[in-house]
Amino acid sequence: MYPMHVKRNDLNAKSRMKGDFHVRFRERLRVKFPWSTRLEWYEKAVANEIPMAMLRVGEYYLYDYDSLNESEKAFAYFKKAAEYEWYSEGLGICYEMGIGVEENETEAFKYYTLAADNGNTTSMYRTGLCYYNGVGVKQNYAEAYRWFTDAAGNENVAAIYYLGKMMMYGEGCNPDPEAAVQWLLKAAEKNNDKAQFELGNAYLTGNGVEENDEIAMEWFEKAAENGNEKALKITGRRRK
Repeated sequence: MYPMHVKRNDLNAKSRMKGDFHVRFRERLRVKFPWSTRLEWYEKAVANEIPMAMLRVGEYYLYDYDSLNESEKAFAYFKKAAEYEWYSEGLGICYEMGIGVEENETEAFKYYTLAADNGNTTSMYRTGLCYYNGVGVKQNYAEAYRWFTDAAGNENVAAIYYLGKMMMYGEGCNPDPEAAVQWLLKAAEKNNDKAQFELGNAYLTGNGVEENDEIAMEWFEKAAENGNEKALKITGRRRK
């Protein structure tokens, strides 16, 4: 589905002019091809102004699929995709991490919020994280809480964890340990190691739930299995 900000009439016109290229591109996405074949198709899709293809080609150059590491090319494709505002998250990542461009947290925040304002769920989470950590913007727990709430409402697991954590410790909201445990449980059941660790703490201290050392250790073990450093120290496990 295309973002809501793209006018339906514009899509219909482009679809007719380009011979339903958008539809054929989506059909190709369902089929597994070698990356050389997929790249060729993606580049054709880029020529037909399909923003998802721009992201995929950017990822190709970013993640070194065929022993390539061309961050400047990745940046160029992410920049092109960002012309379609819902897809501007990749450009934000480039600015935050200094990929193909000089690191600039302010620009990163700008593009995360641009995508978030256009309904991109992952960017809602990233915007919340910027406010939470003060990346590219002044730290503001209340704004972080608001963005995490929006992202969590769209089932973003990382945002669900942060929402639970903030409720647990009263960051940007009134403390509500019992509600926090429910959010943390939701993220923990989806294998979020940080949520699993926080649940372990909740059961260990009886914060928002009845104290239970056995259940606490079960959650610490699960977090450790998923590589959580704090849980690894508690359980004595070694990183795999």
